[in-house]
Amino acid sequence: MSRLHESAVPPQETARPDPAEIRRALELLHPSGVVELRALFQRGRKRTAAGYFDAEHRGDLVDAAVKLNADGAAVYLNLNALDPQLLGRYANRVEAYAQATATDANVARRNWLLIDLDPVRPKDTSATAEQLEAAKVTGRAIYAWVQARGWPKPIVAESGNGLHFLFRVDLPNDDASRDLIKGVLEALAVRFDDAGVKVDRSVFNAARILKLYGTVANKGDSTPTAPWRLSRIALVPDELRPVPLELLQALAAELRPAERPRANGAAHDGARAWSEADVTAFLTRAGLEVVGEPGPHDGAMRWKLKACPFNPEHGPGEAAVFQMPDGRLGFKCQHSSCADRHWADLRELVDGPKEGRHSENGQKSSKSSGCSRGASENSKFAPEPLRRPMPPAAPYPTDSLPEILGEAVTATHEVIRAPAAICGQSFLAAASLAAQAHADVEIDGRIELLSLFALTIGESGERKSAVDAVALLAHREFERRRMREFGPEFAEFENARAAYETARNSILKKKAKESPSEAQERIGYELKKLGPPPLEPPKPILFTATPTLEGLHKLFVSGLPSVGLFHDDAGEFVGGHAMSDENRLKSAAGLSKLWDRGEFDRVRAGDGANKYFGRRVASHLMVQPVVAERVLSDEILTQQGLLARALLGWPTSTIGDRPYVERDLTQHPAVRRFNDRIGALLARPWRFAEDSQHELAPPALHLTADAKRLWVAAHDAIEADQRDGGPWANVRPWASKAGAQILRIAGVFTVIEDPDATMIERDAIARAARLVDWHLAEAVRIVGTATVPTEVRNAEALLDWCRRERRDAIYSRQALQFGPSAIRSLDAFNAAMAVLERTGWAAPIEGGAVIDGKQRRRVWGVRWELTP
Repeated sequence: MSRLHESAVPPQETARPDPAEIRRALELLHPSGVVELRALFQRGRKRTAAGYFDAEHRGDLVDAAVKLNADGAAVYLNLNALDPQLLGRYANRVEAYAQATATDANVARRNWLLIDLDPVRPKDTSATAEQLEAAKVTGRAIYAWVQARGWPKPIVAESGNGLHFLFRVDLPNDDASRDLIKGVLEALAVRFDDAGVKVDRSVFNAARILKLYGTVANKGDSTPTAPWRLSRIALVPDELRPVPLELLQALAAELRPAERPRANGAAHDGARAWSEADVTAFLTRAGLEVVGEPGPHDGAMRWKLKACPFNPEHGPGEAAVFQMPDGRLGFKCQHSSCADRHWADLRELVDGPKEGRHSENGQKSSKSSGCSRGASENSKFAPEPLRRPMPPAAPYPTDSLPEILGEAVTATHEVIRAPAAICGQSFLAAASLAAQAHADVEIDGRIELLSLFALTIGESGERKSAVDAVALLAHREFERRRMREFGPEFAEFENARAAYETARNSILKKKAKESPSEAQERIGYELKKLGPPPLEPPKPILFTATPTLEGLHKLFVSGLPSVGLFHDDAGEFVGGHAMSDENRLKSAAGLSKLWDRGEFDRVRAGDGANKYFGRRVASHLMVQPVVAERVLSDEILTQQGLLARALLGWPTSTIGDRPYVERDLTQHPAVRRFNDRIGALLARPWRFAEDSQHELAPPALHLTADAKRLWVAAHDAIEADQRDGGPWANVRPWASKAGAQILRIAGVFTVIEDPDATMIERDAIARAARLVDWHLAEAVRIVGTATVPTEVRNAEALLDWCRRERRDAIYSRQALQFGPSAIRSLDAFNAAMAVLERTGWAAPIEGGAVIDGKQRRRVWGVRWELTP
């Protein structure tokens, strides 16, 4: 939770090298040792300039970099530490036509892991603002994901056309480190690549060069929509710690075998090894022109191609086919956008799927490729996903919970086998419900309640109900017991109220020989002596599931001042009257006010206006993904702030990996300890405001000096991380509440551990901060992918309709008449079809359908074999 520094950005229209930023980059990346400065001139006669500079000549390096960049070169420096003897090549000077530059063998040790996020765009062009923003969105998701897994914070930099993360590492320069870094990049690419942004998988080699920050990224020509930009370091943590080896290994190991590319993309093809003549014949038949003659390269035979078959903008020599000594065939393109293209992809591009071709000579079979007509005939590649896939969730930080909570969560997870995050959310919300009436948190005169709102997303069948049944066992028993006691209490109250009314009526109706003024004085005296009417006992309703805001207010008036809004399938609440179009804003504002201050206003025609204080509501709503998409796409709920007060979680499903465990959880020691503590808290008397039996006035918890220092540091770090380019910039509504959430969670931890405590210790703040970090990472992951535009949802519905109907063509008239109800308007249909066309699921058929010599309707070919 370090504070991050952000540098100023010069106006883009006057982008020019910044010597101060260059010096800053050198101080951060290479404070000592020999540095290689490399400049690539791509206009006119291409050449490479290079020089080596020691620490005493950094000023000369800065001057040379500024001049080279001003002359039109793209300027780079080495990523990792070099052999200092390289200084002897071009000592503290630049060689205009350098014949030798650093190779992997010249790297002394690996110091940095580079994660380079590239927006997809035409070759030799600068990125547009939209493309750059797309890279930042992906970057925020990656940043939050690795942070939740315990990685230290990196340097964040803008390359001018993309986003860089520079993580400190401390690794030898050997094959094992190369393969480890390559595995890390592959694993991140598999999880976060989409149609618009790619993780550059090619930056794993030790001698990788890096944009020298402070120089201008000058690809192509600078245009108003895609200008040249100054590369810069955007964020620097207070402490740069190396990523632990075990975290790197854990991430690389997560790449599933089916996703792990073969070495160099090589694969055996056919029943016998191909000869050089077979390879040449294949390339000729495919129309792939070879540059020069085939020749040996790194122990293999290589055919350099004039253009990449997957992207013709990747020019001469940048793509190649090669054959290993054992006969394996391979394909490689140097561009990161083609990093996942291998020999099998090239073979399928030319000859179709494997099952439809001859195995010996590579000649194309007459079998169909299996694609539907229309879209497949107009595209060689698989369609793009209609939506970005949800990145996997980071492990839930159960170890951040206090022992009495954490052990119960672990036991429930191990027996029920529901995701740990569902278990954690349920038990934390249950603890909040029990603790919220017994304390508030006070810091510098500001009050935070112990009420927590949690929103957990999970598929049907994730055993949310089973987990809630365990977490709320003591609460349910308390409510049942109090309802049984309430019957006699209410009967006693009714008798007392009847007696009171009888006595009161007797006083009012009593006749005596007295003047009106004497009667008024006597009646007043006797009514005062009679006293106030008996108070109706509050209805001991602890839970409510689907209330309207008015219903919740009514419950607070006649029932307990501390309640819980809990539902293990909250679609009924979200789709109910409280969240209807006319009530959604009012309900969201009312619930937000209760979370903030525990108060509400009630204005009724018969009762007049009243203001109620000292109420508490804790909430845990569990919803299915389809409901979550609707909620997270709702501008009222997101912009008003109710959702920002919720602790979000969407754990990875455990369905399919849940063998039955023979264990009675209610008798598990950890669960019993938790329920005993909850039961004791619920039975503990509440403190009320003076002359009130409904308005809670709980005592305040204060922070120890160490706890406050840590909370201030966490608050300030989260605030800094909301700046543009920071990890929480895309979830500012949630990040803005994070400081308050830390206090609330730490308060719940404190009360659960020691109901008599008056101070919050540093450890409680530290654990709460780790938990809030996880929830912020979840917000980044969820908000970035679960908000689905209407046209995308409609496109999915239209594609599902084609799949059910086994249609390989969409006729506009039929779709409007018989298709999904959501697209039975022309505007909705056109928008959905635009999405399907753009992503490759559909392609217009030229001419459409012609009836009576006239074009009557539009037709699209559609493919639906591949699930989007």
